[in-house]
Order: sequence, then C-alpha cells, then structure tokens
Amino acid sequence: MRVTLQLLDKEHKVSRKIQEAAVTQFQKLERYVPDPSHVDLRLEHIHSARKGKTHYVHVSVAVPKEPRTFHAEALAEDFRTALDRLYHKAETHVRRRHEKLVRQQRSSLRKEHIAARLRATLSAPKRLLGSIRRSRRS
Repeated sequence: MRVTLQLLDKEHKVSRKIQEAAVTQFQKLERYVPDPSHVDLRLEHIHSARKGKTHYVHVSVAVPKEPRTFHAEALAEDFRTALDRLYHKAETHVRRRHEKLVRQQRSSLRKEHIAARLRATLSAPKRLLGSIRRSRRS
C-alpha cells in the first residue's frame, strides 16, 4: 500500500516526527485493503475568521476495482488530533468494507457446503440419513 503525504501550507512547517507518525498510522490500513491501493494525505494550516487557527487534514483512499474513492476530512487544534480523528473515520470505513466482503465470501462457502451435504444425503443409504440429520441439528 502506498501512502502519499502532501503539505499544502508553505508558511508553516510540520515536524518530521508528525509526518512519519501520519504515514505509519495510515499504513496500518494495509490489513483491510488489497496491496495496490493508494492513500493520499493532505495537511494544511488554515486561519479562519470564526474558528481562529485550525489544522485541516484530508484523506482519500483509492482501492482498486472499487467504484468510489473514500474521502474524509477533519479539523482540530493540532495536526496529531486531526490525524487521529481522520484515521478513526478511515479505519471504520475500510474495516466495514472488508467485513462485508468477508461475510459475502463466507456465506457463499456455506451455501456450497450445504449443497454438497445435500448431494451426499441424497446418495446416502437410509441408515446414514439419521446420523447426517443429527449432525446438522447440533
């Protein structure tokens, strides 16, 4: 998985420690998405008239063979808090997608297993049918 970090603000500096922490944090998403996926992180320091100085972080997760790219953004007082909030959002979305795929695969495997068992029961002699029915109930 490739993680790209862009700093959109030229005036303010982001420490190397925060940059490395952001990249390592979002590389943890690797367990939920396939290998050629791409994560794009953008950090920006915004001065708002109403909110004062805020730190803006945007993430987009592009998964191959997926019709839509996931986008999320977060505002906070500092970059670490914004990155934590954003990681939580991205991790929740990607984990749900992964669990849905696993659930679909398991249900198709169950259907195949049940069909195989039914084929076995139709060809089995009557003395074995009782044991198969008992094992299915338990």
